[in-house]
Formats: sequence, structure tokens, C-alpha cells
Amino acid sequence: VNVLIKSIPNADREGLRQLIDNLKQAYNDYVVLLASVVDDKAIAIAAVGGVCLSSISAPELLKAVGAKGGGRSD
Repeated sequence: VNVLIKSIPNADREGLRQLIDNLKQAYNDYVVLLASVVDDKAIAIAAVGGVCLSSISAPELLKAVGAKGGGRSD
């Protein structure tokens, strides 16, 4: 299982999504949580895939770290 939790300074939501899409192509079983601050607003994006889905979903991961939003479970 591959786990990545990273803060990416000044990355917008689309940039974080692109990073997650690239990671999804490289790994089958993953939990990814990326965060950034843009215009003084925190952004968090999560993705969960493969065998990890039986343990946690992307929305559950975001909720666990105090973020709001959907997240993507692929």
C-alpha cells in the first residue's frame, strides 16, 4: 500500500487533482491526501484506491483531518 500525505505550497485545486491523477496511474493500492493554501484558504484533496477502499474512503479521510468536501474513491 502506498501512502502519501503532503502539503504542496501555492498549488491550486486543479494542480492537486493532476498530481493525484498521476499518482493513481503509478500505483494500484493507495491513500493520498494533498493540501495547499491559496489566497489564505486551505485546500485538501484526497484519493483512495484498490484494497484501501475496504478500510477508508476519500470523504472519510477528509472528514478525519477536519476538511470538508467529497474526495475521490477510485
